[in-house]
Amino acid sequence: MLIQYFRRGGVKRMRTKVQGEKVIKKRGLGGGIRKGCFMAFKEGDELTFGWSLCNTKAGDEFVDEAAKTVAMERMDTEEEFLKCPPSMQKKAQKFLRRAKAYYKE
Repeated sequence: MLIQYFRRGGVKRMRTKVQGEKVIKKRGLGGGIRKGCFMAFKEGDELTFGWSLCNTKAGDEFVDEAAKTVAMERMDTEEEFLKCPPSMQKKAQKFLRRAKAYYKE
């Protein structure tokens, strides 16, 4: 089973590295708070996909086991990603590409 958590946007951090006389700057996102997960599993020839999303705006807290349970209940064919909220669509498509590569589809 392949699981990926995603987070609410974190604080942007800048990392610098000195190589010889060059200064290399890398920019990345900070931690942020977990707010959902994607799951994929291959049953026979069929790839199944599930998702969960915590409503952080309503004050809900992310619970790892609850997120996995919800995602497992929603596990269906890979077209399930069309049912997830629009804010998650791009992340879901990237995750599905990763899952297909992981399961060599």
